[in-house]
Amino acid sequence: MNIVEFLTQNIFVVIIIIGFLLSLLGKNKKQQPGGGGNNRMPDFGSGNRPGGPTQGQRPQPHRPHPQHRPQPQQHAPDSRQQDFPMEIPVPEELERRVEREELQQREEEERRRERVEEQRRAREEQRRRLEEKRDRENERRLRDSQPAAVASGPVRPGETLPGANELTSAILWAEILGPPRAKRPFR
Repeated sequence: MNIVEFLTQNIFVVIIIIGFLLSLLGKNKKQQPGGGGNNRMPDFGSGNRPGGPTQGQRPQPHRPHPQHRPQPQQHAPDSRQQDFPMEIPVPEELERRVEREELQQREEEERRRERVEEQRRAREEQRRRLEEKRDRENERRLRDSQPAAVASGPVRPGETLPGANELTSAILWAEILGPPRAKRPFR
């Protein structure tokens, strides 16, 4: 009864002793030949350790010996093989059909190239026309703007100055499009 009271009062010691016994049993089970095996990572390197094989004692890995491979038998040609030559003659009709198909493919390829070239020329012609039209419009605009300025006669200094509204909008646009204002650092 004394032992039971001691164990119930010192349950922490009992748990430690049980854990110790279980770990010993587990180690013994792993060390037995059929019980669990060795889960250690194999040693690498050439260090001589007491318990490990030395350089001269290392077991040689099993290498299979080259076996004699049977060579394919080479027979003399039979009379059956001599009756059929290696090349089978192609009928002339088949050759003509192949030539016609190749000719059709070449013609189709040529037609496709011509269509692509025509499309390219049409695009270039259209681009050239648009550029000419744009150039004519630019010249017309220049002609229209120049005679108006020249026809007005001599310019007086007070007439070319911008008005108040124009100056206000200029300042606004300068603020919008100009560089940002510097931020004051916080102190």
